[in-house]
Amino acid sequence: MAENKNDAVVVSHAAVAAPLPEHLTRCLRAMYDDVLDEPVPDRFRQLLEALDRQQGAADAAD
Repeated sequence: MAENKNDAVVVSHAAVAAPLPEHLTRCLRAMYDDVLDEPVPDRFRQLLEALDRQQGAADAAD
C-alpha cells in the first residue's frame, strides 16, 4: 500500500486479488458442502435406478 498526493490510500491490484480466490473458495465450499448433505430426491434416485437396470440389461445382451 502507498499514499498518493491527496493522502488517499492506494492499494495495488495484487494486494486485493490475492485473498479473493481464497474467499471464493471458502464460500463455494460452504455452499456445496450443504448441497452434499442433502438427500437425493426420490424421483432422481428412481431415474438413476432405471438407467442402471437398462445398462445392466444392455450389458447382459452383449
